[in-house]
Amino acid sequence: MRLFLGITALSLSVLALSGCGSSDSEVESTELASPTSSSSSTASSTTSTAAPTLNRPVALDLSANLDGDKVAVTGETGLPDGSVLSVSLERASAANNDPEKGYFEVDRVRAIVQNGKFSGTLTDKNAQDPQEFVEAYNYNEPPEAQLFLIDEVQITVTFDPRKDQPDDVVDAVGGPDGLNLVDSPAANEIGGWTDDPYTALKAMVDLAMPA
Repeated sequence: MRLFLGITALSLSVLALSGCGSSDSEVESTELASPTSSSSSTASSTTSTAAPTLNRPVALDLSANLDGDKVAVTGETGLPDGSVLSVSLERASAANNDPEKGYFEVDRVRAIVQNGKFSGTLTDKNAQDPQEFVEAYNYNEPPEAQLFLIDEVQITVTFDPRKDQPDDVVDAVGGPDGLNLVDSPAANEIGGWTDDPYTALKAMVDLAMPA
């Protein structure tokens, strides 16, 4: 009877130890499976950003108002928000023997498109004095070829897909070649005489302004 009880007690001890080992294995297996589940969840939540939608043909319109020696420029465009525009002010001139007008730049600013609109303020004589430019040009020129200033300025707004544009804007306009701009009323081909031409946008307006 004592031998039987001893064997029975030993068997129960072995069974108890076997049960504990099985429980530890299950816990360890559960803990190792958790990171895989979390990683899968994180990966599935990752999304890519699409390029802005472009309504074609892309418009680029501007207006300008004179206030003393400053010109306030405002405009609207179909370009995506974040597009970088160059806004310049050029003085008009002509030569005594050539009535065709020429232009030279006196100021330039950058404008960023927001909600389809842009604005900027230009200042006459900011980059260079028009009168000084004319005097320097006329040095040693015969009287008939000398320049004179005209009471007129030209404001130009340009968009160039190859100059300082955000990546999503470049994608929206058809890449660095501006393929989605070719049907715009403001389309302006750059480098047409080269083997790498591309399309930019350009809009201009003339404004009377005393020299």
